[in-house]
Amino acid sequence: MQRSGDSQNTNHVEHRRIRVKAWRVRSRRDLNALGLSVLLCVLLAGCSFDGSQSVQINQDGSGKLVEQLTYDTTPAPCNACDPDMRKAIDQQAQQLLTNFDADMQQFADKVVAEGGTSKKDTSGSQATIHFWTFTRPFTSIDQFNQFAHEVPKSLTGYVALMLHADQMTQKSKDGGTTLTTHLTGSIAMNKQGDFPIAVSDSVTVMLPGATTAVGGQQSATGITYALKNGPQAEQQAIDVTGTVTTSPPSPPSSPYRFPCTAVLLPVLVGLATFLIRRARA
Repeated sequence: MQRSGDSQNTNHVEHRRIRVKAWRVRSRRDLNALGLSVLLCVLLAGCSFDGSQSVQINQDGSGKLVEQLTYDTTPAPCNACDPDMRKAIDQQAQQLLTNFDADMQQFADKVVAEGGTSKKDTSGSQATIHFWTFTRPFTSIDQFNQFAHEVPKSLTGYVALMLHADQMTQKSKDGGTTLTTHLTGSIAMNKQGDFPIAVSDSVTVMLPGATTAVGGQQSATGITYALKNGPQAEQQAIDVTGTVTTSPPSPPSSPYRFPCTAVLLPVLVGLATFLIRRARA
């Protein structure tokens, strides 16, 4: 015969089992629906997106545009996660990385088809950090402006980047020339990126001649405009000018200088000889 105390303990144990089972079912449902609290607080807290672009424009309008993009989907530590939750987080991180690589590969195919190069590197214990580098040489300012508007979708998901260049040659009255290269644009945080993920981007500009800029940081490699997500740095204007001044050309030498010298020299020598002989006579 079971005692009343044993009956109460059994009911208490069954009640605890029911509560634990119900909590686990709710958690799995949240994970299957990509629960926002897990996704934002656990997964994205360990993710980051970093971009950098460098622009080099030469005096003849040719140059090179280099874009470097890094995506890190290493999940943040989660000591309270059970194995099922940890597995779901890792699977979601891998899916984000797969989507990023698919976008990068599509852009890489376009870059290579147009004469550029692409390179991919990975790091991290589970290769959760992917680096992509795209190098795009151009032969004119117009081609640069075309390339500057062709960026991977993954970049536009976080950063709104606009670049445009102009190049103008002016002649002075004395025959000298002044070549002015002007690059303007802006770099801004895309409002779609308003979630807890570390985002940074930068643009470095190298122009021919003496360089002046509005804003940015000047170094040996050019003028750099940097942006990180945060309330104090959501947008920066880009304005860089390079100026090359050449001296007026030297006057052309007379095509008759050497023939005249060859004719006059014997005459002068003969005249001098005649005068000396006359003076002695």
